[in-house]
Amino acid sequence: MPINEAIIHPDAVRKELEKVVSSAAFQGAGRSGKLLRFLVERTVSGLGDQLKEYTVGTEALGRGEAFDPRTDSIVRVEASRLRTRLDLYHSSEGRIDAVRIVLPKGSYVPKFEWVTPDPSPVVAPDRTWFWKIA
Repeated sequence: MPINEAIIHPDAVRKELEKVVSSAAFQGAGRSGKLLRFLVERTVSGLGDQLKEYTVGTEALGRGEAFDPRTDSIVRVEASRLRTRLDLYHSSEGRIDAVRIVLPKGSYVPKFEWVTPDPSPVVAPDRTWFWKIA
């Protein structure tokens, strides 16, 4: 899937955000949805450079000002879960979406990509078995 590095309008990103958080991949994942919403909104508002582990822990995950990312791994754990859910979404319901929200490893700043969708359906391999009875 070729990816276009062109600028994506914030409205297109927000529309994609709503599709993602309302998807089956994010059902019952309130914290992941809340974290994604926080990261995307900060980034499209031009504040992506402020998305550090401490800020995410205190503001997005409600850990309070005493939060110490050296002893509390909640931000790293939730970011990893979020990446997993995004991968699940993009490989299923979001497979044909033109805009993709990606959270690169080692960063809390999401990337927004134009993607050439693959409209072909995901088909399980044929598992028809024939038994020869002698």
